[in-house]
Amino acid sequence: MIRKALWARTHAPIVVVLSIIVIALLVAVLFRYDYINTALLVSHKDFIDVTSKILTSIILIFGAAASYFRFFRGRTLSPRLKMSASVAVFEATDSENLHVLSIIITNIGSVAIWNPEPQAEVVYHGIKSEKDEVIDQWWAPMLKTDSAKRLPMVDTSEEAQYVVQRLVPKDVYAVTYFAQISLESGHSWHRSVTVSNKFRKQVEEEKKDLI
Repeated sequence: MIRKALWARTHAPIVVVLSIIVIALLVAVLFRYDYINTALLVSHKDFIDVTSKILTSIILIFGAAASYFRFFRGRTLSPRLKMSASVAVFEATDSENLHVLSIIITNIGSVAIWNPEPQAEVVYHGIKSEKDEVIDQWWAPMLKTDSAKRLPMVDTSEEAQYVVQRLVPKDVYAVTYFAQISLESGHSWHRSVTVSNKFRKQVEEEKKDLI
């Protein structure tokens, strides 16, 4: 299917030119064998005029439909998001650092985004081992807690932010976050970011311990 679509897109101008040549040759053959002549055209000029206008209208309609399916379908009414992911690291305790993962989405399409669902997979890179975790519980800043029902929707040109926090042991030297925003329609967007879990002070202390 992909090869057929690629071939059609690459050879579309050639197909159009060949079609015009075939139609011109067909008309020439009709004139050659006297199926069409000047007298016939003159005597039926009103009929030919009406028929040509009908054909022109049909061609314009099909051309407009083809243009829509070729260039606009899947773009005009399809959800489009701009997604970014960032992580801030803070020293929390003697044994843990605080990681704050922030995902910001911007609706750059022409339709509203309904029920965006954030999710993240976290991979902790430790010296001795690695482990991962899936996050599906998020905090939306400035979200009211009055128990009122609200529609989770991001309108055109609007932004939404999702935040999650994790305490990461200091024996983990780096953390990779694979973030995803998915919709019920099946659309999804992905970002990944890897951050160090070591501060310069901590690295210098570990070097001293090794010495």
